[in-house]
Amino acid sequence: QDLFSPTPRTAMPPHDPPLPGTPDYGDESKPRRPLLSATQPMTPRDRRVDLRVKPTQLYGYDLFQDVSLAHARRHAPIKFFHAPELPVPWDLSVASFRAENRDWRSVTAEQWKEEMERIHSPLSSVLYLRPVCAAVTIGTLQACLHGFTAKGGGQVEATEMFPPQTVPLHGAPDRLASTPRRMLPPRVRVRPGVHPLDAMAELEDRHSGTNLALLHFVPEGTARLAPDPALGPKLAALTLRTSFMMNALASEKHLHVAPSQVLDKQGGVLCSSNVSLIREGSDQGFAWRDRVTRFDIFTIAVPRHVHRDQWQQYRWNTDKALVKERVNLAVSCAAKRGVQVLAMAPIGCGEGCDHPPLEIADIIHQTVKANARGSLEEVVVASDDPNHDDAWFAEFETVLLNGRAPPVKFGDPTYPASPATKLIPYLKYGPRKKIPEPITPGRELRRTFL
Repeated sequence: QDLFSPTPRTAMPPHDPPLPGTPDYGDESKPRRPLLSATQPMTPRDRRVDLRVKPTQLYGYDLFQDVSLAHARRHAPIKFFHAPELPVPWDLSVASFRAENRDWRSVTAEQWKEEMERIHSPLSSVLYLRPVCAAVTIGTLQACLHGFTAKGGGQVEATEMFPPQTVPLHGAPDRLASTPRRMLPPRVRVRPGVHPLDAMAELEDRHSGTNLALLHFVPEGTARLAPDPALGPKLAALTLRTSFMMNALASEKHLHVAPSQVLDKQGGVLCSSNVSLIREGSDQGFAWRDRVTRFDIFTIAVPRHVHRDQWQQYRWNTDKALVKERVNLAVSCAAKRGVQVLAMAPIGCGEGCDHPPLEIADIIHQTVKANARGSLEEVVVASDDPNHDDAWFAEFETVLLNGRAPPVKFGDPTYPASPATKLIPYLKYGPRKKIPEPITPGRELRRTFL
């Protein structure tokens, strides 16, 4: 019978030892002794006889059915039958990657380059970007489960990529990490035109053996941690190039609640450890890296859109205090957990969020200055967003390194207004005319008593 059937199974596995008084198991036509029911009382003889069989059959079909359900929920090993053919089919989805029997790891970097060029050609549709990114993501997930062959020819086993683990952090740990504390503030740099993952990989080659981390932000109300692959190779680089998608799929199992519950309502930080960078960028055809870069990801949630004033500041102090509190919590947790190099994108500038960039630079400047006594050695702010050009980053870098002075507002007592400003209402509206008050008739006098 079916494993999910509520009735007990009446057949025992052929490899179990035969019970006394039962026919031979070799003959399938002969009846077999049924298992004991959970409601049927057990006699001493039944208990003695059942000790000779599997422990899962001691207490009847209930325990046997529970064990069978547990085995049925496990993911069966996938056998790759053939290599995929390009172009990618339109109905390919990341949700069914465990049942995918096509080995998307075998697609070479040159083939992915041709596909990306064909997408951006005038005769192609941008809608084809979704299945291509889904195929790259499935190949990354298959590599996390079964390993991959690097572009240099070396074989990278799946055991070298530790499964990521996500833990919630609602406050910085009191105990400092084993790394020595620094008395000097960390060095802050800006890398325009470079993705934070590439900037972090370059720093790992320069400082071998350092602890790396990435400060990742998501808009409030986001149901998933990893970006959607349909966003493209730049916005969804964490999904296409790292093992962060494996962590996002099991985040609710690790946290026992939805990630939005921790990020939005509780205002905490999610620390995902042992994330592996295994692919290059889209300009290199998503080639497999010869060296696996491991780092941690600290995820925070920020509001999507905030109100600004005419001086490009937060209109409400509560919005700025919320962003500053969450950024400070993430940086302090990273500094006290032994992180030496921290990379981030301009928080709240892009990816569905719209925050004043100079205010964000000032918040990062104050946060790094406040956590100077931790283990941080270098903080890198990088972005390859085409909207963040050199002029945008030049002003951003100035505020990031020196902080932002309060802007001079109209009517500031430090700078007295010119006498000519008093004539502005007169020149614009003319002399103010005095409006006569309306005359109301008086109440009639009456001779009344009481």
